[in-house]
Amino acid sequence: MELGSKSSALVPPRLLAGVTLLYWGAMTGQAFVALIIAVLLEGKNWVKWSWDFDDASYVKAFQMSLGLLGFVLFMVWLDDVDRNSLYQVMKWFPLCFLPIELAQRYGKNEKMNLNTFFYFSRQRMKQDIKEGRSINPKKINTGYPYLFIVMVVASCASRMDIFVHVAMLGLMSAVILAVSVKRGLGWRRLVWALPIMLLVVLWIQAETAAIYKSYMASGRAFKDPAEGESSPRHTNLGQLGEMKQSPEIQWRMWGDDVPEYLRLNSYNKHYGGGWRYDYEVDERGFETIVEAFESGPGIEIGGDGNGLFVFRTEYGAMLEDPGVARSKFTLRGKGQSDTEQSIVPSAEGLFAIDKMAGGGVTPYVHPLGVLKLVNRKAIIDYELWNTDQNLLDSEPDELDLELLEHYEKPVAELSEEIGLGGILDARDKVNAIGDFFMMEFEYALHFEKPKIDYTGSALEGFMRVGGRKGHCEYFATTAALLLRSEGIPTRYCTGYVAREKDGDTWIMRGAHMHAWCSAWIDGKWEIVDLTPPDWLSLQSEKGEMAWTQGFKDWFQNIKQDFSIWRSDEDNKSLMDSLMWVLGIILLIWFAYRLFRSRSRREGANSEVVAALSYEIPKEFGFIEDRLSSVIGERSVAQTYVNWVEGAKNKIDVDLLGHLVHLMNLHEESRFGGQDKSLEIAEMSETVKSLLNR
Repeated sequence: MELGSKSSALVPPRLLAGVTLLYWGAMTGQAFVALIIAVLLEGKNWVKWSWDFDDASYVKAFQMSLGLLGFVLFMVWLDDVDRNSLYQVMKWFPLCFLPIELAQRYGKNEKMNLNTFFYFSRQRMKQDIKEGRSINPKKINTGYPYLFIVMVVASCASRMDIFVHVAMLGLMSAVILAVSVKRGLGWRRLVWALPIMLLVVLWIQAETAAIYKSYMASGRAFKDPAEGESSPRHTNLGQLGEMKQSPEIQWRMWGDDVPEYLRLNSYNKHYGGGWRYDYEVDERGFETIVEAFESGPGIEIGGDGNGLFVFRTEYGAMLEDPGVARSKFTLRGKGQSDTEQSIVPSAEGLFAIDKMAGGGVTPYVHPLGVLKLVNRKAIIDYELWNTDQNLLDSEPDELDLELLEHYEKPVAELSEEIGLGGILDARDKVNAIGDFFMMEFEYALHFEKPKIDYTGSALEGFMRVGGRKGHCEYFATTAALLLRSEGIPTRYCTGYVAREKDGDTWIMRGAHMHAWCSAWIDGKWEIVDLTPPDWLSLQSEKGEMAWTQGFKDWFQNIKQDFSIWRSDEDNKSLMDSLMWVLGIILLIWFAYRLFRSRSRREGANSEVVAALSYEIPKEFGFIEDRLSSVIGERSVAQTYVNWVEGAKNKIDVDLLGHLVHLMNLHEESRFGGQDKSLEIAEMSETVKSLLNR
């Protein structure tokens, strides 16, 4: 490109980037940040300074962008990874890639090397230069790619209405027109091509929004978690056994009078291969499990946003009544990772919840007493108020006595073997089952197939002689069916047992997950755990933790504690202030460095012309071919200067002088940063004429 010629770089027109960024700010709630970025980018059109950035400077700018991206990833990671984390990272892409775009706009070169973004490609180019090989790296202007990133991120916002689509349509129209004019597309072609291109753009934008909406919405409904918990709708026998293999800390608990059993889920219908909560048979006739939860929302005490909720209006008085036996304890953990709501541990005597981390968190319980938090933070922290009575579970009904016909015979045979028919008191029946399990059954981490010729279900095999070996799910299920057969309403529960203590902290790992029964005895629900009591020691022996687990525990706890500390509004304001101060200090430092290295443009209205990257003239090929027969071929690592010096005493002195001068001009242009293109062209013609004699 000659001086004063029209630029060939595809550069966005004035104000387009600024308007696009303001649109991004409106869609993501970052209007102030968007305004600052827009001013920085569009300021290039009025500021009279520019910088002569070399290839290394562009690489440093890209490294700064990667550093900002890493910082965003770290901050999102501190809040733990959930379904919304991907968007939280993407939302800050316009800020993360700002350094490279600023370097592009304020640098004198209209294009940067494409290998700025690829480490190995840069290293190869350096080696080529070192060994004297010709290079011709591909170039790119980052203006439109940056705009594309901004528009894609803005398309992922939750707001999708006619105004959003109109704004996006206007921005894309401006982009298409700008590119078409730059590429010389005639107006006649543009008249019919523009509507087609806009329709394609609208389709792409709609698909992007739909994919994002589907991705985010899929986490709002209950799904079976990947690990650590069972679904509030159903659980399969064997599912809990797999979860119990994990040594990772799931929850921590503090308090003076903590419960031993922390319930996650409760089920009332046995279906052979597992259990489920049959919300449809409830007398209120729930159509979905969400509706069942919404029948028991927490009631905020005082209604002033203090976060203290009870689950019955009359329970409010229990918070202050000294005559009511009550306790409170704090729980902290992660919960489900793919949804904004989560089933969390609760106690049998739960009646109130307090101090939930984060604003706008709402608690719910369904009729079987399972606790759910909605709009919770990634790291969950809350305080439970507990009594010595089970206040939330609904009273028993016929479903709590149901026994599948298929299991009537094996249950009756086992009941007869235990002798339950001759025992009248319900508690004595429970004790008899527990004693029999201790003597005749064996705990195992996994269900083991019977050593008998048997083709029935796994649960039936567990009940029969020769197959009485399995984990807590089989013990709890068998106990529930035995009690139901004796007319005692029983439900199946899963959760954690608090048996490991570190200082004042109770720790619940995956290995502490457990299954038990809740039986209606003497007019109230009571915990009935008939798994042999040594199950936890056996579990620990077979699943000893690795030596690194202590460090993992420490790191996880520090991370969660910091996340909870940062969720407090006062602490959050302090952190935000510190981040702004550090950001301003860094900005001032970079601004000072750049100010010192600035260069003034030739004039306010003059066009900034990008410096040409040096290319080896094509005449060198002709010269090299003609001289190779005289002085030998040039090796790959040999420079032109060294090669020509080997021609002493082999060619005419006048020709040798011109050759040496030409090669020195070549070295100055290629490695000295000086533009000697005109001198090289003239000298090349002179050398060619001498060679043609």
